[in-house]
Amino acid sequence: MLSDTGVTSDLHWLDATELALRIRQREISAAAALEHYLARVARINPLLNCIVAMDGKAARKRAAEADAALERGVLWGPLHGVPMTIKDTIEVAGLPCTAGSVLLKDHLPKRNATAVRRLLDSGAVIFGKTNVPEFAADLQTANTLHGRTGNAWNPDRLAGGSSGGSAVALAAGLSALELGSDIGGSSRNPAHYNNVFGMRPTWGTISGIGHIPGMPGSLTIDELGTLGPMARSARDLRLAFDIVRGSDPLFGHVLKPQLPDEELPEPGKLRVGLWLEDAVAPVDQSVREVLDAAIRKLQRAGLAQMEFAKPDFDSRQAFLTYLRMGGAVTGSGKSPAERAAARAEIARLEQTADPHDSHLHMLRGALASFAEFQRDSQLRGEIRVEWAEYFRRFDVMLSPIVGVAALPHGPNFFGRTITVNGVASAGRDQLFWAALQVLANLPSVVFPAGFSREGLPVGLQVTAPHLEDYRAIRAAALFSDLLGAANAHPRFPGD
Repeated sequence: MLSDTGVTSDLHWLDATELALRIRQREISAAAALEHYLARVARINPLLNCIVAMDGKAARKRAAEADAALERGVLWGPLHGVPMTIKDTIEVAGLPCTAGSVLLKDHLPKRNATAVRRLLDSGAVIFGKTNVPEFAADLQTANTLHGRTGNAWNPDRLAGGSSGGSAVALAAGLSALELGSDIGGSSRNPAHYNNVFGMRPTWGTISGIGHIPGMPGSLTIDELGTLGPMARSARDLRLAFDIVRGSDPLFGHVLKPQLPDEELPEPGKLRVGLWLEDAVAPVDQSVREVLDAAIRKLQRAGLAQMEFAKPDFDSRQAFLTYLRMGGAVTGSGKSPAERAAARAEIARLEQTADPHDSHLHMLRGALASFAEFQRDSQLRGEIRVEWAEYFRRFDVMLSPIVGVAALPHGPNFFGRTITVNGVASAGRDQLFWAALQVLANLPSVVFPAGFSREGLPVGLQVTAPHLEDYRAIRAAALFSDLLGAANAHPRFPGD
């Protein structure tokens, strides 16, 4: 018979890999694991508001079926019986998928997103959905439908976005695994803010069918966005990436079924490029202190081949290219009235703003012609060539993902003015550190690096060459193990 002696008070801190193993070895039942999580959610989620929809009845039924299958000697897959949640922009049959918008408050999908179907086929028990900004359009998580999500380490601070609910659920021990998405750091900046792992895979390795936006039923695949796993360990990223990657059987549109997967060189021979500062998006001293301390610790651990070096392209022009292309993707659904307003705003900004103003370039992208989009695609290609040259010299690159630790809650991050090292700066410019990988279709992983003097998490981003997703995961595992920050967890009343 299945045993529940493996249920411990800290079961929620086990990563999904370990929890799946204990369920397979029948040290704990799937039903007991689920009940542990549901009880913790009931106690802690009201403090954070990261999980916004649940179906405990259906989850309990599936967990019971998972236990019955094991009794018969049937293993569904590597996530057999593991409780998890899914970002509320990704469709799960029978659970609401609102993308944080009142326009979709009644949207109850009848079909699973392709990646969700793969998770279910692997045995996962999906019990809830995690909060997002409306239509995933902010670097913090708040909306009028579900409210605001607080940071797991300080609920008065922002959670990041758009996968903010995902990161908080993981960091608070309310979910064993998560599936997020990323068009401008949406899986990565919340990981930085909450001391967990977030991955943006090589674009095209995971099917985006079933993600909002676009709207429900869309078969349009944009040029920049991708789903990506989020987790409490690097090995969980690998587990989830192995499960979800691949094309939709009806739609296709995935680059390669196989990816390189070689061991890293030993630490002393691993060539690491460092890009820790840029005038486009300054890094606050409170964050830089943590990053510098992490680099020194890695060097003391034997990583001797570290060098400050950037790819050979104009970083500001690369960022502006990303903004225009991102504006074209996210602004494609603007109404005629919205397009007219955008034209008027462009005219005003061209007279009053810096020609490098990030808002101006996003608006230009939203109204771009196909010929203009193609010209930016050419620039994008030239930047990708320079990245390829960079990775002839280095195995991976380390950089920030955001230049600030979690700020207090406030207006839309894209529109607000923030202070970095005492100087006013546009919040949207902090997209820079996530945009570099998006523009070049590069895989990257954000992992815990340490804590600021205020006790707020800070993440480091490791970027690998195109299609070298497993190299990025292996490097994140190595670096995070050496730094040890991933072992820290927030505490809540009753813990």
